Amino acid sequence: MIEKTHVNFIYNRWEHHAEHSGYDMLVPQLGSGLALIDYHDIKKRVIPWRVANYFVGKRSGIYHYSHHQFYAELSAAINMISARQKIYHFLYGDFDYRYLGLLDGLNGNRVVASFHLPIWRLTEFVNISQHFSRLAAAIVVGKNQIPFFEKYLNSSKVHWIPHGVDTCYFSPLEKIKIGRRRILFVGQHLRDFDTLKKVIIYFERNKPTVEIVIVVSDEMKAEFSGFDSVKVYTRLTDDELLALYQTSDLMMLPVLDATAMNAMLEGMACGLPIVVTDIGGVRDYVNESCAVFVPKGDPKAMYTAICELLSDHARRKKMAENSRFNSVQFDWAVVTPLIREVYAQIIK
Repeated sequence: MIEKTHVNFIYNRWEHHAEHSGYDMLVPQLGSGLALIDYHDIKKRVIPWRVANYFVGKRSGIYHYSHHQFYAELSAAINMISARQKIYHFLYGDFDYRYLGLLDGLNGNRVVASFHLPIWRLTEFVNISQHFSRLAAAIVVGKNQIPFFEKYLNSSKVHWIPHGVDTCYFSPLEKIKIGRRRILFVGQHLRDFDTLKKVIIYFERNKPTVEIVIVVSDEMKAEFSGFDSVKVYTRLTDDELLALYQTSDLMMLPVLDATAMNAMLEGMACGLPIVVTDIGGVRDYVNESCAVFVPKGDPKAMYTAICELLSDHARRKKMAENSRFNSVQFDWAVVTPLIREVYAQIIK
C-alpha cells in the first residue's frame, strides 16, 4: 500500500469550486500538495525568469501553460532528485503537466496525471503530444477520453476512474414547500447557454408555475436578466449552494460536451432527478433510473422532459431516490482506493 507521505500532488485549486467540491478533494485522503517554489521572490526562483520564458508559452505547446505551471514542475523535479519511490500526481494534466515526464522512473519515482477535458477541447489547448507518452499512468474521468490516450500509452496505463463527490456533505433534505416547483441549473464550463435560454423562453411563454434557479459566474449574470421565472445567483457560500440543491425539485443540465460534472454529481447526491444532454461521458455517471436524456441543442425536448417530470410526482420521487443511491458509488471513499490501486501498480 502506498503511504500518504509518498504521494505529492501538483495542482492549482479552481477559484469557482466550493470547499466541498472539486477534484482536489482527494488530496488529504491520498497525500499532500507539493511545496512549490515561490517564483514571485527573485531569490527563490532557482531558474531565472528569462530562462523560464523559454519553456512557457508557444514552446510548451499548451495554451494555458504559464510560469506558474513551469515553476510547479521545476519544484517537483528538484524534489524527485532526492526522493525515492514517490508518486507525483498532476490533478489537472490538461493544463499543468508538460515536462516532468522526462524524469519518470528517476529513483523509482513515477509521474501520473489526471485529465478532465473532452478530447476536442483538450486538443484546442494542447498542440503537442509527446509528453503524454512519458507518463507512468493517465487517469481519465470520462470513458470518452480513453481512445485518445491509448494512442500514446499502452492501454494498461490508461485508467478510467470516476470523479468523486462528498456524499456526506451533499445529501438530501426533506423538501421545503416553496409554492412553485424549483428547477436548478449550476455551472459554467461547457454549458449550453443557448439551449438554456430557449428552455426558459418556453416556460415564460406558457406562464409557468416554476422557479428556475441559475448559479453562474458574475460575467453570465446579466444574460438572464428580464426573465420573470428566473433567479440568478453568483458567488454562493457552500451552505447556500447546498440549500439550493436540497430545496430544488430537479436539475437541468444542457451541455455542449462533458466528461465528469461536479454539479451533476452534487445534484445526484442531494437526491435530484437530472434532465441532461445525452453526450460525452454523461452516461458514465447517470442512467435512466435517475436521469432523462435529451439530444444536444434541443430545447423543446428538454422543456418537454422537464414538464413531464414535474407533472409526475411518483416518478420524480423514485428518480430522486435512485439519484441518491447511485451517487454513493462515486463517494470519495469509493474512488480514492481505485487511485491507490493505480499507484501500487506503477511503484515496484
